[in-house]
Amino acid sequence: MNKPLIGEVGGEGGAIAPNALPDALLITASIIENSLIQAGAKPGKDYTILDLYRLAEPFVLHRYQNGELTDVGYERKKPTVN
Repeated sequence: MNKPLIGEVGGEGGAIAPNALPDALLITASIIENSLIQAGAKPGKDYTILDLYRLAEPFVLHRYQNGELTDVGYERKKPTVN
């Protein structure tokens, strides 16, 4: 089997919040990648990680616009002035 470009989601103790926007994007991209590999696609040859995120984007955006997701996963920082 080909090694996926996206590692195991939530692996090595990584906490996943499926209803947080960034995690939903990662999970959806991973699902798409698994489907591509099952169909015979070769990681890095037939698709890139950016392709996966672009394919996942409309699905996740739809969920976000319907209020199913939050942007809690993003850390907002105030800009600093030097």
